[in-house]
Amino acid sequence: MEALFIIVMLVAVFAAVAMLLSENAVHSALFLIVNFACVALLYLMLDAPFLAMIQIAVYAGAIMVLFLFVIMLLGAEKLNAPVRRFRWLEIVGTALAVAFFAVAAFSLITGKIELNTSINRQPELRVVHAAPYAGPVDVYANGQLVASNLAFGKTTNFIPLDAGGYTITLNPAGTTTAAQTVTVQLPGDSSRQANAYTAIAYGGSQSAPPSVSLVESNLESVDARTSRLSIFNGTSQPVNLVDFGSDSDKNETKLELRDDRIIQGNIAPGSLVELPLLPEDTSMRSWAFTGVDDTQNDLSKLPQVATLNNAEVYTVKRDTAQLLVIGTETLLGGGTRNVLFR
Repeated sequence: MEALFIIVMLVAVFAAVAMLLSENAVHSALFLIVNFACVALLYLMLDAPFLAMIQIAVYAGAIMVLFLFVIMLLGAEKLNAPVRRFRWLEIVGTALAVAFFAVAAFSLITGKIELNTSINRQPELRVVHAAPYAGPVDVYANGQLVASNLAFGKTTNFIPLDAGGYTITLNPAGTTTAAQTVTVQLPGDSSRQANAYTAIAYGGSQSAPPSVSLVESNLESVDARTSRLSIFNGTSQPVNLVDFGSDSDKNETKLELRDDRIIQGNIAPGSLVELPLLPEDTSMRSWAFTGVDDTQNDLSKLPQVATLNNAEVYTVKRDTAQLLVIGTETLLGGGTRNVLFR
């Protein structure tokens, strides 16, 4: 592929030079068409077929036909060669071009220019508040206020920070008393498109502070018309993600058939899992989180933790990366229930 690229590039350069040096206008136009065709081939090798098609259809096609029509109409191809004056300009121009090339080559060789230098991407951090007993909190990173009055179930935007170690502190909103403190490391990274992390506050009770986990947020590009879905278990028990599919009956025996399946099994408390890429037309209406019981073969009998049957909230949007956090919330009566956060 590299050899073909170099050959096409050389042909394009030759055609461009020949177009400039040709004394016949028609020949110059034909050389320009060859140059356009080479540029179209370069677009194809760069995986840009649409630009290649436009290059051929618009430039090498319509515009060059117009050029040739005007040349033929005016009879420019029959004009006598003009008397050249100031021939010394050709020598001076050539000398200047050679000097410019020599200076550019010397700069590249001695300047130690590294064209493939990797970019050390600055880490970015966001915070998810899934701790039901903590109430609104202020979040600090090394004393810097990251989020103010962050309510239960809310998520901050990604905030760029310098690479290094950080002490993340959760304070009840408007106070200086730390409810929870955790030390994390946010490294710089040159291998990813986005160096992003999510700090998730979850669990806890009226007498115990919440836990805080730092997880990597995968924001890399996905395949066309797909989506990435990651799941964090913020409950105290392991869970399964189950697709209960659709039920149907046989016409005669009325024997119920089920196509239930476990999408992701045994997601441990405080852990993050990333599902395989999902097509954009994936339906999550029949998905649910359940308890884990390896002795139970009938998935429908597992206790359901939370469901995703709200199509307006839980949807697969193409070219996106989504994070679902399973947590608990307190009820007015003093009890709790499991909920999902996006």
